[in-house]
Amino acid sequence: MFDPVDDIEPTPGREERTRRALVQYAAAHPRRRRPWLFVIPVILVASVLGGGAINLLLPASDRTQVHCFARAEVRQGGGYPEAAIAIGRPNGKAALIKDALKACTQFWETGLLDSEQADGLSRDSTGRTAPDPANAVVPDELTVCVLPGGAPAVVPGPRGVCAGVGLPGELR
Repeated sequence: MFDPVDDIEPTPGREERTRRALVQYAAAHPRRRRPWLFVIPVILVASVLGGGAINLLLPASDRTQVHCFARAEVRQGGGYPEAAIAIGRPNGKAALIKDALKACTQFWETGLLDSEQADGLSRDSTGRTAPDPANAVVPDELTVCVLPGGAPAVVPGPRGVCAGVGLPGELR
């Protein structure tokens, strides 16, 4: 039986001719450059190393809690005048909070948030945190920001207020 691969007789200089043909072909057909293969990884690495830069592009990733700010400010020594909302289920897992703006608006409507208090929470006569219906005033503008950990934070104020309190992302 005839096998074309086994029946090829080696000829002198065949390897050298093949090498020269490949070199000529490579010289005549330069490789295309694909700059985007370099640019995309550089942008991704810069975004990650740039701290919260990627948060500007992503929505809130932690919907198990919402932070409701009483004022658009950072307290002395860090932290915010806020109340946090988290809802537990009977199975011990946290429930997802679908509408951060609505949840915090309800806190304002009940009078739980007080922009005059240092920590942002209403107090009763004994100093315990308690809703104060007489202080139930919802701010004219509320903006949903994203905390560095990914949780949404509702801050009183217009668009741009998030950057004013040092939060990297803004949703609405």
